[in-house]
Amino acid sequence: MRTEGTALLSLTRNIGSAVGISITEALVTHNTQVQHEALSKFVTPLNRTFDGLHALGPALSPTTSQGQQVLNGLINQQAQIVAYNDDFKLMMLTSLPMLFLLLLMRRPRNAGGGSDHAAVMD
Repeated sequence: MRTEGTALLSLTRNIGSAVGISITEALVTHNTQVQHEALSKFVTPLNRTFDGLHALGPALSPTTSQGQQVLNGLINQQAQIVAYNDDFKLMMLTSLPMLFLLLLMRRPRNAGGGSDHAAVMD
């Protein structure tokens, strides 16, 4: 029965990790889109922050197509960083309660009187 139990445990672990990875990836994708929308509100030609960047050329200007592409790439990068940060926080919050379950575990009792471990160490 030990081999069947091992196979069942392995199957359950593989399915659980596949579902967890899928959920995490879906959350990263969704959070990236949400953060991209939130960050892109601040990148407009009317924002005074970009006035000084015109001296660097059209590379970071929101008024040119090249500048829009570069800024969109930077916004995507920052949105992914925030999304991954949020997902790692979620993974931490879901795994933190499992640490409290360690307090419920007991040490196994020694059936042989405790001399078996000492004999192996000598």
